[in-house]
Amino acid sequence: MSEAVWAPALFFIWCGRRARSRLSPAHCGQSGGLASWSDALFGESGKNIIDWDLIESQFRHLMKVAVSVREGATSSSTLLKRLRSGSKKSATYAAFREVGRVIRTVQLLRYLSDPAFRRRVTAATNKTEAFNGFSQWIGFGNRGVIADNDPVEQEEAMKFNALLTNAVIFHNALDIAEIVRQLLEEGWTIEPEDLARISP
Repeated sequence: MSEAVWAPALFFIWCGRRARSRLSPAHCGQSGGLASWSDALFGESGKNIIDWDLIESQFRHLMKVAVSVREGATSSSTLLKRLRSGSKKSATYAAFREVGRVIRTVQLLRYLSDPAFRRRVTAATNKTEAFNGFSQWIGFGNRGVIADNDPVEQEEAMKFNALLTNAVIFHNALDIAEIVRQLLEEGWTIEPEDLARISP
């Protein structure tokens, strides 16, 4: 989870904690009500329920870590290394895992209930897949297979391939812009909707 997500997520959970006493048991992951159908969606009935008590008990530690990362006192990579060492015994690690489950659950529910959000996610996914496909087409050397077993060499090959892919896309975008400029000078009418259908 990135530092851009931690603080808003923890604030959201803090608000939920304050309001929890005003909600019925069904809204708090307990038996009955909403949990009766949400458990079936997210896993076996009675399991996969978020441990809100753990989050509440570790809330001050979570906020300290989030603020520390946000202010640059601790990097995300350093934090992950610390949490991984004996992570299964770390209450802070377990609490962060529960926070991650909260965020994933909220995002999944949002995806299921918001058609506009689903369209945006689908469009972004399609764009990513198109980039990956184009990147594979660009990396035709050795049939796209990275033969070197050195992780550093593999990472460099992937980065160089991504750099070349972006360079080609940028060049195509310049060519498209030049063609559009020439068409406008010739008196053609080009609507923004027409350009939205063009991909470099």
